[in-house]
Amino acid sequence: MGKSLFVLLFWFLWIGSILKQVMRDMRTAPVNEKKLLLLRNQIHGLFRSFCTTSIVSKPKNSISGLLKLRQLVDSYIDLTISKQRSLKWEIGSELMRISSHPNPEIGSRCLQRRNYLRIKARQNQVTQDMLALLKNTTYEMRILELIFQIAKELNDYETIKALNKIMQLSRAKRNKQHPSAREHKVVVK
Repeated sequence: MGKSLFVLLFWFLWIGSILKQVMRDMRTAPVNEKKLLLLRNQIHGLFRSFCTTSIVSKPKNSISGLLKLRQLVDSYIDLTISKQRSLKWEIGSELMRISSHPNPEIGSRCLQRRNYLRIKARQNQVTQDMLALLKNTTYEMRILELIFQIAKELNDYETIKALNKIMQLSRAKRNKQHPSAREHKVVVK
């Protein structure tokens, strides 16, 4: 009863310390995240310009595909950053201590591992959805290049390899659709 009364009275101090730590982490964002923010803004601008030009020239399905891809790219970025940060999560031991867990260190590790596995599973699903959408539709190379740069900044090597294959297939499709002038030889008799 005494511990729960203590927690009831002083929970706001604990939340305040967590918020202070989160705000401190946000202010000192690594250069990597600043570059990711720049790339995210570039890809949003690209999607916005494609959507406005697509409204006039293309059917509704292409706009919904662009919006779906934008959502998947945003989720991919956020979940990949969360996956990288989840192993550094220090709040679990504090939660275990407050909840009077018999072994706060083990409980914290279990909570950290469970959260990491959940984030990893969701991030893998979003990545697979994004790659499937990129494989099945034809997008401008600039979009593929920006997504490739984002994956490089996130050090996601599996996604980099998959995107590299998709970019090669996209270039091959474009070369087949738009053959060069050398391939169109005119025979004059």
